[in-house]
Amino acid sequence: MKRWVSFSEIKSAVTMEQALSRYGIFLKAAGLDTLRGQCPLPTHETGSAHSFSVDTRRSIWACHSESCIRNRGGGVGGNVLDFVALMERCSIRAAALLLQDGSVELPSAPATQVARPAGGDRRNVPLTFQLTELLGQHPYLVARGVDEATAAWFGIGYNRGSGFLRGRIAIPIHNAAGELVAYAGRSVDSSEPKYLFPPGFRKSAELFNLHRVNSNPSQELIVVEGFFDCVRVHRAGFPNVVALMGCTMSREQTKLLCAVCSQVVLFLDGDSAGRQALSAISTTLAARGFKVRKVCLPDGWQPDKMSTHDVQRSLGDCTECKYIEEEAGP
Repeated sequence: MKRWVSFSEIKSAVTMEQALSRYGIFLKAAGLDTLRGQCPLPTHETGSAHSFSVDTRRSIWACHSESCIRNRGGGVGGNVLDFVALMERCSIRAAALLLQDGSVELPSAPATQVARPAGGDRRNVPLTFQLTELLGQHPYLVARGVDEATAAWFGIGYNRGSGFLRGRIAIPIHNAAGELVAYAGRSVDSSEPKYLFPPGFRKSAELFNLHRVNSNPSQELIVVEGFFDCVRVHRAGFPNVVALMGCTMSREQTKLLCAVCSQVVLFLDGDSAGRQALSAISTTLAARGFKVRKVCLPDGWQPDKMSTHDVQRSLGDCTECKYIEEEAGP
């Protein structure tokens, strides 16, 4: 005898916002009861980057891309059961049983944490889920010099699951308190964009890896540009390293630094943008009373592509490295 399942009760109990959050899908608010963004469905191949929409009041969804409609036999959208069935590649009944049994674990947090509209609270809201199907061993990570142990330490891995970061290297981002606030996704080939961030996420409000840094005013903190710069410096034996996730430093990031240290080493890329940032950031930090050291890399050099020996040499004592200049604050 088949197990009894109440489709109507499940549809009433499970919202589309809960389902979106479960699969790590972030959509922007496009109205009072509407969310919109990139289609996460496995049936989506090509089309508009904003073809997927959700009516939160009615708890229904739709994707108007030609590929999605064609691959779903002409269907435009559906309810939460249709959505889970597509994401899990199973029947409607199987999706209902998964939800009924709790096999597809759903967050209890409100859906306002999924959509992040502009304005209002400028903090990054902590996530209510974690990606659990990340592979720490992947050819892209091997090529970047990231072994499985390092990938596990940073929580980095290839996302073989669902969501807008599927098929990318997922990189967890935490706030200073250690709360998970976002995942960034790095493409594993030449496809653009190289990095994807959730809509509404403010990277200028965070410093990557700061939550792992010991708060000590007398310590020297290394500041780099990108995620893999940070990973490379860490692997070279320097755990007190943070990344700007770009080549500029915001006021929020400056305040975060002020709270944990008074000495900084700027280890930015050896290109035009990196040198401009080196000058601007060192001036800002020196004015705040920081003791600043600058690593001036040769043209074309960047930390994530340097050998362990070169990283150690560049970050060594000033007298041992011709690339480092000393700049003390007032």
